[in-house]
Amino acid sequence: MRPTARHSALVHFFWPLLATVGCGLGATPDLGQPPQASESPSPLAPGMPGTTGGQADGGTPRSPGGPGSTVTHGWGLQQTPAGLPLVPNNGGQVIAAPQLVLISYPGDANRSGLAADVRWLANSDYLPTVGAEYGIGNGSLRADVQLTDAPPPADAIPAYLQSHLSDGSLPTSDPSNIYILVIPQGAPNLATYCSGAAGFHGYFDALDGTQPTYVVIPDCGNDLQRLEVILSHEVVEVASDPHVDTYQMQDPGSPWTYLGGEIGDLCESNSTNVHDPSRTFAAALMWSNAAAASGQVPCVPWPDDQTYVSVLATPSTTQRVAAGSTVTFTLTGWSSQPTGTFALTVQDDPIADVRTQPQLNESRVSPGGQVTVTLQVPVSARAGQSGATWIIAHDPDTGADVGSAVVALQVE
Repeated sequence: MRPTARHSALVHFFWPLLATVGCGLGATPDLGQPPQASESPSPLAPGMPGTTGGQADGGTPRSPGGPGSTVTHGWGLQQTPAGLPLVPNNGGQVIAAPQLVLISYPGDANRSGLAADVRWLANSDYLPTVGAEYGIGNGSLRADVQLTDAPPPADAIPAYLQSHLSDGSLPTSDPSNIYILVIPQGAPNLATYCSGAAGFHGYFDALDGTQPTYVVIPDCGNDLQRLEVILSHEVVEVASDPHVDTYQMQDPGSPWTYLGGEIGDLCESNSTNVHDPSRTFAAALMWSNAAAASGQVPCVPWPDDQTYVSVLATPSTTQRVAAGSTVTFTLTGWSSQPTGTFALTVQDDPIADVRTQPQLNESRVSPGGQVTVTLQVPVSARAGQSGATWIIAHDPDTGADVGSAVVALQVE
């Protein structure tokens, strides 16, 4: 049987929001090595305590209007499950103890750095910290393989991996294996990757009846730290959603589905990274259902000394809108600790069916204050087409990208 593939892609258009990767590195949380075998790992507590405090600058706290939403008597909005999404388990499996197989090529300047990063990723506190609530714990680096042939074009990955599984140059397929394919600068097929995604994961139906999972990281001019962040994002997503049927938002009625729907995607706009104590390695923040459900910072592990800011959108569901008309959403600001106003920017989804030309009525909001964003549906839009807009909240002091929300529409 011919191998076939299914992909879940981290789409390239959203990565420019991470152009400031590493911003605020002095305050990023440190994750060390796991405890000795006789000890139980103790992941960092997700999120931060609930909000309390004094009056915000620039606005009066107001309820976003959703059931279950509450407002503190002061500077910020305390989130509840009605305000933040929970990524559902759709019944699939997870990879509880990922066995990572790093695949690289001669001449890759980042090869040794990525090999060390993968070892840290598998053995440090990082995986259980961001993944324990989803059933993911520590793993291991099963193999560090250097292949000598040319990397495949982006549309030929399953056949390529199948060939190397068949000739024994890659470890035998196992449900816990994640094959990590790093496409280096200078590779003949690099352009087939860099025109699309910053990284993606998928699986395929192998000839032996198994469904191997893989991660692809093309080096499209990134530095080592950014490659590490992309790699961690994809590894955690493939572990939590190996066959694209486990932890993933799939309901088109939820605007958050348009972010990509997996636990890394919902924190993708954030430019804060996770680091080991020596600050040698970097990794991405991940969405925590537990933190979101309890009204804490949903992207973990969040550093205690940094302020998380974001907005809640009302209505909170995908809106049905006629062609040629507009729809307006109210955005209510919130923060994890006292702060003044913070900037908002909007980004139309460039791969959606329609462009919505989003317009904010104000470019700054305070915790508990409100602004609006209006989307325009083109006259030429057809029934059933959809559009989405990302709202990015920026750090009040540095301007770095922090929290995000999404609003969406469907043409009726």
